[in-house]
Amino acid sequence: DTSEAETDSEHMAGDTSACVVTKERVFFKRLFLGWLALHILICVSVFGFYNIEGEHEQKHLDHAKEVWKEVDRFKTELVDRLGEGDSNLTRDDIDNVIKMYLSAKALGSQDEEIKWTPIRTFSFTHEYLSTIGFGQVVPKTAAGKYLTVLLGYVGIPLYLFNVVMWGKALKKLLNFLFLPAYKKYKETQEVFHAEETTIEGIRIEKLPSNLVLALFIVIFCLFFILEVIFFMSHQKMEFHDSLYMSFAMVTSVGFGDYAPEYNEDIVTLVVVSLVQFLPFVLQAAIVGELVGKMSRGRRGWRYSNQNTLEVVRRV
Repeated sequence: DTSEAETDSEHMAGDTSACVVTKERVFFKRLFLGWLALHILICVSVFGFYNIEGEHEQKHLDHAKEVWKEVDRFKTELVDRLGEGDSNLTRDDIDNVIKMYLSAKALGSQDEEIKWTPIRTFSFTHEYLSTIGFGQVVPKTAAGKYLTVLLGYVGIPLYLFNVVMWGKALKKLLNFLFLPAYKKYKETQEVFHAEETTIEGIRIEKLPSNLVLALFIVIFCLFFILEVIFFMSHQKMEFHDSLYMSFAMVTSVGFGDYAPEYNEDIVTLVVVSLVQFLPFVLQAAIVGELVGKMSRGRRGWRYSNQNTLEVVRRV
C-alpha cells in the first residue's frame, strides 16, 4: 500500500510538473505572438504614414520654397526701384510685398525641416499607440487621418495587451531571480512549529505578493528617476521641466508643450522608446498585483504568500 501511494504521488507530481511546463509554454507563445503582431502593425504604420504624410509634406515644402523665392524676388525688385529713385512706387506695391511675406510665413519658414522622417514617423506611431499623443507630428491628409483611426482601433488594444503580458513576464523574471534567496531566508525562520511540517512540504513556488509589489514599486521609482535624469542630460532640460514631461509620459497625458527629441539617431530612438514603454509595463504589473490582492480580500493583504493563504484556508 505504501509503495502504491508513493507511486501515485510521483505520478501526480509528474502530471503537475508537465502541466506547469505546458502553461509556461502557452504564456511565452502568447507573449511572442503579441510582440510580433504589434511590431508588424508598427511596420505597417511607419510605411503608410511615411509614404502618405511624407509625400504630402514634401509637396508642401516645395510649394513654400517657391513662394519664398517669389517674395525674395519681388522684395529685391522693390529695393532696386527704391535705390534708383523710382517715383512710380505706390502703396499697393508695398502692400503686395507685405501680403506675400505673410502668406509665405503662414506656409512655414524658408529652412523648415522635414518632420515625417522614418525615425519621427516611428515615434508618432509609438505615441498614438500608447495614447501619449504629444502632438509634435500629426497627420494632415485625409488618408493619414483615416489610417490613424483604423490602426489605432487595432493597435491600441494590442499595445495594452503587450503591456500586460510583459508585466506578467517581469513578475516571472523576479520570481526566477529572487525565489531561491527567499527560500533560503524562509528556511532560517521558525515559522512552522509542527515537527512534521517543513518548508519543502509547503512548496513555496512564488514570491509573496507583498514582496513582489514592493519590488515593482521600487523598480518603478528608480526607473522614473533615471528617466528624469536621462532627459535632463539628453535635452538639456531643467529638473522641473524633465520631471513634468516624464510625468506626462508615464501617465500618458501628453500635454504637448514638452516632448522627447529623437535627433535622427537610432540609439536615441531605442532608448526613448524603452523609456516610454517600460513605465507602462511596471504600472501594469503594480496594478495587477493590487487587483490580485484585493480579489483575495483581507487575507490577501495579511498573508502575502499564496501558498500560506491556501494552508490557512484549509485549516
